[in-house]
Amino acid sequence: MRYLFLILAFLPLIAFAQFEDDFSDGDFTNSPAWLGDTENFIVNSSQQLQLYINPQAAGTSYLVTASSAINDATWEFYLKMNFNPTATNYCDVYLVSNSPNLNSTTNGYFVKIGNTKKEVSLYRKDATSTALIIDGEDSRVDLTNVEVKIKVTRDSEGNWTLESDILDGNGYKSEGSAFDNTYYSSAYFGIKCTYTTTRSQHFFFDDFVVTGTGFVDEEAPELLTASVLNEHALLLTWNEALNAGNSLQTSNFQVSNGMGEPESATFYQSNPSQIVLNFQNAFTSPNNYILQYQGVSDLSNNFSSGSISFSYITFSPGMIVFNEIMADPDPVVGLPNAEYVEIYNTTNFVVDIGGWSYTHGSTTKQIPAYQMQANEYLILCKTDFVNLFTEYGNVLGIEAFPQITNTGQTLILKDNEGQEIDRVSYTIGWYGTSYKEDGGWSLEKIDPTNTCSPNMNWTASVDPSGGTPGRQNSVFANVVDTIPPYIINVSISSGNELLVKFSEPVDTSTSLVLSNYDLQPGFGTPIYAFSEINKTDEVTLQFPSSFIEDVEYSLHVRNIKDVCDNIMQQQTINFMLYDAKEYEVIFSEIMAVPDPVVLLPNAEYIELYNRTDKNIDLTDWVLSVGSTKKTLSGCTINANSYLVLCNQNNVNLFTGVENIVGITSFPSIPNTSGTLTLSSKSDKVINTVSYSDKWYKDKFKANGGYSLEIIDLNNPCEGENNWRASNDVSGGTPGRQNSINGTNPDLYSPYPIAAELIAPDTLIVYFNEILKKESCENPENYSVENYGNPTWVSASKPDFAKISMKFSQNFEQGKVYYLNIKDQVQDCAGNTVDKNTSIRFGIGDSITKDDIVINEILFNPLSGGSDFVELYNNSNKLCDLKSLWFINKDDSAAIDNSYQITTISRLLLPEEYCAISKDIAFIENNYHVPFPENLFQTANLPSMADKSGNIFLIDRFTNIIDSVYYNEKQHYKLLASKDGVSLERINFNRSSADETNWHSASETVGFATPGYKNSQYSDEIISESKITISPEVFSPDNDGRDDILNISYNLNSPGYTATIAVYNADGQFVKFIANNKMLATEGNFTWDGFDAVNVPCPIGIYIIYIEMFSLNGEKIVEKHAAVLSRKSY
Repeated sequence: MRYLFLILAFLPLIAFAQFEDDFSDGDFTNSPAWLGDTENFIVNSSQQLQLYINPQAAGTSYLVTASSAINDATWEFYLKMNFNPTATNYCDVYLVSNSPNLNSTTNGYFVKIGNTKKEVSLYRKDATSTALIIDGEDSRVDLTNVEVKIKVTRDSEGNWTLESDILDGNGYKSEGSAFDNTYYSSAYFGIKCTYTTTRSQHFFFDDFVVTGTGFVDEEAPELLTASVLNEHALLLTWNEALNAGNSLQTSNFQVSNGMGEPESATFYQSNPSQIVLNFQNAFTSPNNYILQYQGVSDLSNNFSSGSISFSYITFSPGMIVFNEIMADPDPVVGLPNAEYVEIYNTTNFVVDIGGWSYTHGSTTKQIPAYQMQANEYLILCKTDFVNLFTEYGNVLGIEAFPQITNTGQTLILKDNEGQEIDRVSYTIGWYGTSYKEDGGWSLEKIDPTNTCSPNMNWTASVDPSGGTPGRQNSVFANVVDTIPPYIINVSISSGNELLVKFSEPVDTSTSLVLSNYDLQPGFGTPIYAFSEINKTDEVTLQFPSSFIEDVEYSLHVRNIKDVCDNIMQQQTINFMLYDAKEYEVIFSEIMAVPDPVVLLPNAEYIELYNRTDKNIDLTDWVLSVGSTKKTLSGCTINANSYLVLCNQNNVNLFTGVENIVGITSFPSIPNTSGTLTLSSKSDKVINTVSYSDKWYKDKFKANGGYSLEIIDLNNPCEGENNWRASNDVSGGTPGRQNSINGTNPDLYSPYPIAAELIAPDTLIVYFNEILKKESCENPENYSVENYGNPTWVSASKPDFAKISMKFSQNFEQGKVYYLNIKDQVQDCAGNTVDKNTSIRFGIGDSITKDDIVINEILFNPLSGGSDFVELYNNSNKLCDLKSLWFINKDDSAAIDNSYQITTISRLLLPEEYCAISKDIAFIENNYHVPFPENLFQTANLPSMADKSGNIFLIDRFTNIIDSVYYNEKQHYKLLASKDGVSLERINFNRSSADETNWHSASETVGFATPGYKNSQYSDEIISESKITISPEVFSPDNDGRDDILNISYNLNSPGYTATIAVYNADGQFVKFIANNKMLATEGNFTWDGFDAVNVPCPIGIYIIYIEMFSLNGEKIVEKHAAVLSRKSY
């Protein structure tokens, strides 16, 4: 876009095209005259123009002089700044300016010397912003004292060059070139200094030389708009200043429809680009007019003539309407990723909307000057987005355009007198389809002229691009509302108030008439009725007395009109004040993964069931899906009936389902696992379900398209044992009896699964299932020896399976305690805990290196299985696995994966084993597990590669407790397959890093010993002799008995080095067990019966030759015989 500058006093634009000033006359007020903050500048003794603030102060100061040079122009000047420029100390030199006030709204071009990048750059100055045109070299003026000469050129086309000379002897250096012809005329040249207090006398200027020609106007003025100011006045707006002598002649103007020639023509508020015509006759509304004009000239005496159409119309509601709303453009379908609102002129007249207001929620913005043509669509958006929408139609940018709320808000359009022209309170439910509400699709009005049925008159766009900005809506149709309103729900909002919810907004002139309501028994008409402004589909009725619980009431309603004048016939609604109890309304079906579709809609849903013979009002009840909560509004679940809950935009998909309620922004139901909770308006938990995909018990159905159904409606708390995948051919049974409905009572006792102290006197106990709140919160049901009963007990919502209790004394660290639980604690089915039930707890000791050792690892599990790591408490301490982590390390020894073993206390007593896995059920099903209580399921375990890897046990401070680097070569060499075979530690007290301290688990125990003593375990044998070999006969056949030969030593002093070799009975060398290995004072070596190339040795007698020597000359040489045998079959 090109802009034409106005020159004050309308001087000929060629007058000041060139000037020079070296201030040798000692004056800057003449030849040429500089204007502005003249009191802040002087011509100093060096005949330089100097900024001189006295007394010194921070601020900005400027001077300008007349200059129209812009075509084939050159600007040269000298600048000195006795400081290193910063973001608060710099200079702008305006080459081109349309205003003599550089502190006001200015258009033009300037050179900036300084700023944070300490550069010389060219900028364009727009009314409210700046744009970088030439980005000069960074740090060009990063000098202690800046002295620089600047040279800028511009040709007649708009090509710019910028050069600088920092007086270093190298002359001018190019800072760059660019093209910009946004502005093509000039009025002023100027300087502007920005400074702090200490720099306010340190700017110096000299040798200004400006050459070139000014802009020559040869174009006639253009009439932009004609708008009626009042019944007798017409305002004309032109694109430039006009010549008053020629342009203000009344004979230049003639208006149709009998208006004729104006009585007067004057500049509007002294603005030479606007003319007000005053007429004797009055404009009539609504009407279209034509203005004929001639003899109008600009300051260059270019004359204009022509005609323009305009309308005069009295503003009224509905003339301009909201027609399309793009609240959520992301993800993009086909339109720009930018919000917009479209308005539509429903009239056949031009409507001037300049000065009108657009309100979104509580934010109001003024609409800029604009005349909407008859039946025009106009896009409103942010000013930054205007260019994105120009290809789609007429668009008007609004500064700081309010962000449009995705889920719903009220939009209001008012004229410049504050009269409301249109209002729309949209909701996310208007899309009518859940996938379009997620973004990329606009809401479109179906019938722009229908203003009386908003709920029925908006829906999601069906245009392939996602919307129709600037043109007729894709869903356009005539909508005639002939359906009377009806009541969809009546709920008790307080002791004596009813909330009546209608199917659509209703006319308050009828909905607030008390005689249109009658409540029985015994209440009659209400004493008061009211509706909120934006919720006329709801009416609150107030009665003189409160409702009584368990009494059925009947509300009779008649003569209520909607805003389209459809009148409802009498309708009677029955309701009851009833406080629902736990499990009276339950979850009965969950569709978490509807895709791939079987036969039901591709939409998530939750089904509830009312187990009572009473209709239960669910208004203000809360549905929780994980941490997301949604309050139910205006719905009732009938006695012994089902109610389906889904996304409001998916209701219409469930054809044939009568009892269904749509929820705005229905929470997404997690696919694999989640917790659903239903709470009453009094915050009482009515039902909760924590499901997982294991509940399907069918891997195919768990992949999608099938719902989870409850089996026995009278067993709502059983969990996994009472749910499974639907057997219905459609994939589910929303709104009707479940396909797997049957009898499945809960016959099992609840039991505690974990206990931990969260403070020295406060214990939390976790149970395996939902408990009855009353039974589990009785302190008499719990005791600890020598501590007695807790002083208080509290069960956590929603399932009451987490019990907190506080005791009067603190528990001691390192001691094991047992919480005894009476058989009075019940699950929700009434089953009690078994007699003599108890669970241990305690405060763990600090754990140091080797207190706990890694005792067995399975790193190559059977197909479908999971790795496990077995720990052993090799200390006399009480250890808590909650304080430990498993990690891997990469090749650079950096931590690769890190997982806390458990977030809930799990004690490991001295000499106890604990096998840890992500799938302990698989371990129990595939290995011999005599002590299942020694298995522990963890959420995460570092990945262990099948070939080789490592596993570390660390504390929260990354201190290493134990670590193992493993390799599949450590396995027994004759294994047919290493899959599913664990590596067992041979001895707790030997190093984990000693590869000979590990061996494959025995075949006789099933290749693993999770949670109990290793099959290859061997005690160290230390005798008075220095070296001992055991057993005398060993059989390396991996049967778990005498599979390896142990060589134990016990030395009197350290510093020995050993060589241990094996020879056969013929004296032939077999292998080295150790070769020049430095020894501790005691330790072990093992031989697995294989030779140096890992070939099994034949049965027979072997000689173990042992040679040990120390640096002080001591030497030990011994020979021991060992017999290698094998099974005979």
